[in-house]
Amino acid sequence: MRNLSLLSAGGVSFYDLTEDGSVLCASAVDTDNDTVYVATERLMNDEEVLIKAWKVDEKSQTDVILARWTSPATSRDNQLMAFDILPENRMLCMLSASGDIATAQLDDPDASLEAYHGITAAKWSPDTDILVIATGDAKLILMSREFEVITEGLIKRAELGEDQSVNVGWGSKETQFHGSQGKTAAAASADQAASAAKGGSSPDDDHHPRISWRGDGAFFVVSSIEKHDLVNPSTASEPHTRFRRVLRVYDRLGALQSTSERTPGLEHAVAWRPSGSLIASSQRFGFPGGGQGIKGRHDVVFYERNGLRHGEFTLHEQSLEETTPGVKRRWGYRVREMGWSSDSMILAVWIERDDTDVAQVIDLKLVWDTCASTVAAPNDFGTVAAVDGSSLLVTPFRLQNVPPPMSSYQIKRSSQHLPPPIHISAAPNADALVVLYENAEVELWSLLTKPAISEGKVSEPKKIWQGEIPGGVRARQVICWVDEKAPEEWFVAVLGFPVDGKHDVVVVAAIRGGVITDDYETALPTKGSGRMVYLEGGMLAWQSTHGEVLQVNFENEVTIPLATFPAFCPYVHSSCLMDDTYLFVGLTSSGRLYTASSTTSRFLAISTNCNSFVVGSGFLIFTTATHYAKFAPLVALSSLLRADGGPSVIPEWEQRKVERGSRIVTVVPSAMSLVLQMPRGNLETVNPRPLVLEVVKQDIDRGEYRKAFLACRKHRIDLNVIIDHDPERFMSQLSVFTEQVQEVDYINLFLSGVGQSSQPADKITRICDAIREQLEQTDLTKYINSILTAHVVKTPPDIEAGLSLLVHLRESDLTLVEEAVKYIIFLVDADKLFDTALGMYDFSLALLVAQHSPKKDPREYLPFLRELRAFGDGKDNGYQKFKIDDHLKRYGKALQGLHDAGETSDLEFIAGEAKSEEALAYVEKHQLYREALRVWPGDSEQTKRLLDIYGDYLFERREFRQAALATHATDILDYQPMMGKAFLKAAKPKKAMAAYEKQKAWQELFTLAVREGVVNSDELEAMGRRVGEDLASRKRYFEAGRVLLEYAKDVPEAVTAFVQGNELAEAERVCVQQSRSDLVETVLHPGALELREMIGDEVQEMLDQLTKQAERLKELRQKKKLDPDAFYGLDEPQNLQNVDVMTDAASTVGTTFTRYTVAPSTTASKKSKASAKSRQKAARKKGRKGTVEEESYIMESIAKMPSRLDDVKAQSGKLLPYLAAFTFEHQTEGKALQKQVLGAEETLASAIEEAWAVMEEDGVEGQIAGDIGGNLAMKVPKPSLSSLPALAVDWKVLLLDDP
Repeated sequence: MRNLSLLSAGGVSFYDLTEDGSVLCASAVDTDNDTVYVATERLMNDEEVLIKAWKVDEKSQTDVILARWTSPATSRDNQLMAFDILPENRMLCMLSASGDIATAQLDDPDASLEAYHGITAAKWSPDTDILVIATGDAKLILMSREFEVITEGLIKRAELGEDQSVNVGWGSKETQFHGSQGKTAAAASADQAASAAKGGSSPDDDHHPRISWRGDGAFFVVSSIEKHDLVNPSTASEPHTRFRRVLRVYDRLGALQSTSERTPGLEHAVAWRPSGSLIASSQRFGFPGGGQGIKGRHDVVFYERNGLRHGEFTLHEQSLEETTPGVKRRWGYRVREMGWSSDSMILAVWIERDDTDVAQVIDLKLVWDTCASTVAAPNDFGTVAAVDGSSLLVTPFRLQNVPPPMSSYQIKRSSQHLPPPIHISAAPNADALVVLYENAEVELWSLLTKPAISEGKVSEPKKIWQGEIPGGVRARQVICWVDEKAPEEWFVAVLGFPVDGKHDVVVVAAIRGGVITDDYETALPTKGSGRMVYLEGGMLAWQSTHGEVLQVNFENEVTIPLATFPAFCPYVHSSCLMDDTYLFVGLTSSGRLYTASSTTSRFLAISTNCNSFVVGSGFLIFTTATHYAKFAPLVALSSLLRADGGPSVIPEWEQRKVERGSRIVTVVPSAMSLVLQMPRGNLETVNPRPLVLEVVKQDIDRGEYRKAFLACRKHRIDLNVIIDHDPERFMSQLSVFTEQVQEVDYINLFLSGVGQSSQPADKITRICDAIREQLEQTDLTKYINSILTAHVVKTPPDIEAGLSLLVHLRESDLTLVEEAVKYIIFLVDADKLFDTALGMYDFSLALLVAQHSPKKDPREYLPFLRELRAFGDGKDNGYQKFKIDDHLKRYGKALQGLHDAGETSDLEFIAGEAKSEEALAYVEKHQLYREALRVWPGDSEQTKRLLDIYGDYLFERREFRQAALATHATDILDYQPMMGKAFLKAAKPKKAMAAYEKQKAWQELFTLAVREGVVNSDELEAMGRRVGEDLASRKRYFEAGRVLLEYAKDVPEAVTAFVQGNELAEAERVCVQQSRSDLVETVLHPGALELREMIGDEVQEMLDQLTKQAERLKELRQKKKLDPDAFYGLDEPQNLQNVDVMTDAASTVGTTFTRYTVAPSTTASKKSKASAKSRQKAARKKGRKGTVEEESYIMESIAKMPSRLDDVKAQSGKLLPYLAAFTFEHQTEGKALQKQVLGAEETLASAIEEAWAVMEEDGVEGQIAGDIGGNLAMKVPKPSLSSLPALAVDWKVLLLDDP
């Protein structure tokens, strides 16, 4: 759907060079110096021709002759066969038909000549290393840049070539078993082969060879004429039938690769596509000796490198009546030459007519352009026009999607022989189209597209005006628009340059009533380049080749700077935002997408791999080479441009995947559609989510809820957007919503979407209740299904409320209720619905649900309902409720049913003791202890039994304190404070004591034992000794000492427990209180020495560990410094098995480095499936010697030592005062201990400083080690020795310091 448009044009005239009768015959461009060289020839007499080479300087308007020589004349029209520049040698090379080869230095014009036997064709390779020459004696010569012969041989050869393919006809009809069809195809194929064998050349063939190279210089093709060996007797009188043209492909060493198949009517023009395997030529049909086809048919045909045909297309040139055989142009024209563009996208065909040519060299730059309408919604039709010869193919994509080469309709010129348009453009504010032809001739069409599809044509285009724009401009671009204030007035602007002018001009013509009423001409700074851009409000802008965007004030004929791109953008679009800011979007030829604003001088690079874009619906939509379509809001782009200092990073816009190579054709905002064209030519229309949401939001703002709802439903957009866009407004306009969206199914769909959304449960409930209330007020009967939906989609579903509504309506309209039950069964599981109805104790409702449920079997539910009915005759029957709730596993309510069934609040009810036992068993079975205590409060015997079994339950679960005190029950139950003491309340003190003893709650244990008097003194002492020993075994020495002293009456054991816990002050106090001074010598003094030894051993163990870890740390640091790769495992061979070299995954396998750091990795993460056991195993392996984690493990271990040392100092602070107060031996040991602890503190401080200082150095030096060190510094922070500052001084005893 794209057209070729003229991007820039420049011309150089050569009238001075041809004044003496010379003919311009060749040209070449020196791209290094931007200089044009031309060649002229003049026939001196019948035997000689004068050839001149000129250097043309357009700026200085001077022409310099580089070379001139006289060459023997031949019968060819052009005597110069090749005219090329050799850039590396800075040399101009010329070859004449007579065999002369002339070279001239570009900087030193001095031609040298060398003669050969006639040259019929010549062509340099793309790299100018090899020159291929076809001579007059049918030889092919390959020469080097120094004109040394590489190889020489005949053009016509008996062999077909090294790569010649053999066609065995696989897949064709004549080789398959198709009966008569296969036979007919085989006969037709034989006839075609015989005709091709006897066919000749075209009458327009000039009988001269042609040479064309492939773009990489590896192969070249030679098109040559040769005599026919199979002449058809019926056409032998025609001269052209005695010859045929053949294509031969050679490699750059001159070896023949393939020969083309015989093609009747093949002509002389040949061109090899630079990047590809296609060789283009032309073929004539419908004449004696030509191809079989319609008379006058003329095709451009393609060949592969192996010589086989590969498609064709027909030229649009209209043939005249066939003239007398033998004339130069038998059909009024002929194809003279062909040529490909450097990017292999454009094939140019030089058609030579009977008209005369003008001697010029034209420098053209072409660009692919899409002519798409940009009219704003709702008047947009998405009209796209494409040039097809002299016709225009037009399709309004809002109404139809017609793939090329078809279209909705065509706009044709009066004569098909007229040239095609130069440029076409759609009006940006009207349904119109403007067409630009040669000599600034313009046609303005009003398309008159119908607003909707109906019978007949979708459009009836009408020509508004046709004429030539004044000013004598060679135009290359046209834009039109209508005056929005005066719709009958049109403006047409063309960009071009006057024939004799030095600058480009913009000419604007005002047209009213089919007549130009006024015209304006504005001069531009440059010539032959730039691009016009339409600005909203009937204004124009122009972009220079440097990317500057200037406003063209054509009425005052001045230009005003607006914005700047960093480079020239062939594709530019402007948009006017709400604040009258013009936002420009430009795409360069290299795929860089920029945006600029009229309010700032900055620009913003949006993408570096864009291949197409369009602006519409408030978005910049563009496709990328990575096969994504992205949607950038224009308002966001404007904000980024206005941001102070510019944006730090481009945000991630919403995107969607598209097919590889997709390009945007147009966007239709009113249809919420984006039209894409695939590389193979087919079209796809998609409805991207951003475009749909934009239209939906606009509809919501206008209060058109129905239109928004239908758009969301059609394009599968979450219906919650109708609420989330403006929740307060939606809630206030619920009546408007229900009035516009009246269909019950639509409301049900909307409510279902609300219920399935990720909104908070309370918000969903509030919305559903509001809609339900509105529907109940509107029409309860009509919207009964929607009301039920509102109940069941809430979180949690309120099924019971929905069934209650049905119960309410059952008396008035049973049929409506039955239909509603069928509907609610569709929404809710039938079993759940049946259970809910049963839980309402409504048997008739449950039966109604069961009858309409396909899952319920009457042989099952009818006996079940009869059985439940047998337990009572009304809803007040508690035992019936108990059975129902028990069936529904509502055990708490079932227990309440048992209570309601009795006449008292005690467990004694109905059938006496039997039912009491049943209730206790039910409570114990379902563990309803707290519920039972809530249902049956009081202080009866049965309540005590309930508390007793509750205590046993807690005891079995090893919740001993709960069993004794039942604190968990008292937290929940709103009952007496003593309620929780299950065993106590149940009159089971011994069970309570056992629970306290198991829990080691010795205070509560002895309080209960003494208060209740359940044990005698001996039992109390034995229990005290037992509990004390148990506490001591758990290192609760202070508590053990108190129990042994107060209840076991064992003073020596109590003092021993205090000493073991380093509670020497308490031990000494007890000895004095109990008058047991003997225990000081027997227990305190030995115990103090034992404590000193124990603390000393702990300090020494810590120092030994620190010494080993410090030495190992130094060793690891040295290894890392000498060979970091080996240390981190970077030199280990990587496993390269099963590597997907063409993967499209988002990330690759992680590097060895990132595996061993805590830095965020760029590798793809996988969810760990390791079990707890495997994780524990891995934790044990961490820090193992030789692993890469060993260093961090050692650092973590050292970091924990200060806290250990603080514990040691705390214990020492409690022991040292008594060591100083006891004997001389104790004082000596005290000094040693204090000195040992101080030395350990100094050693630890020194080790920490050394370890962390080295780690900080490693964090700066070395790339790998630096990253690791930095990560270790973050992972293991440097510890402090003052974590317990209060003990830093108080633990020492000054008397024990050395003097």
